[in-house]
Amino acid sequence: MSRMSAALPLPGGLDDHIRPLRRRDYDQLVDAGAFDDEPIELLEGFLVEMSPEGAEHVYVIDRLAEILVSALVGRYLVRIGHPLALGDLSEPEPDVAVVEPGDYRHEHPTSALLVIESSRTIRARCGGPGPRGQVSSLISSRCPSGSRKNARISPPRSTGSVRNRAPRAWSSS
Repeated sequence: MSRMSAALPLPGGLDDHIRPLRRRDYDQLVDAGAFDDEPIELLEGFLVEMSPEGAEHVYVIDRLAEILVSALVGRYLVRIGHPLALGDLSEPEPDVAVVEPGDYRHEHPTSALLVIESSRTIRARCGGPGPRGQVSSLISSRCPSGSRKNARISPPRSTGSVRNRAPRAWSSS
């Protein structure tokens, strides 16, 4: 079985000749400032460009943050646009993640109780070919059974709506 077949099948057996970027190597590059001017995240070993955030997107995330922080203060930590360390090959930066309280000064959380991604184009981001198309698979593969829920936000023209989508929590296990 080829190393990259789960992330991006390549023609002509090239899968065996491409090594994914590991999260520890990615973190070293980030710490060295290699991507300071690039909005990217690591998904299944690929550097994936993140979509720009428009005013409506920021508005929805700000409102969600207000609601979640006030409801969860003292019990959970609400992280806005910060990385989750999911396995050896992924460090996504969801719009909102609710995580267990902890000291994350040296390591990102490896799981989340709730993950929210807000986008008008979530289907295009998650459903197309290539590494961006692997976002759905990444979420599903990090969702152990019997845990909590993820939500996906898709705001229509004037108001936001919340749909429970991916089952359970993101986890690095």
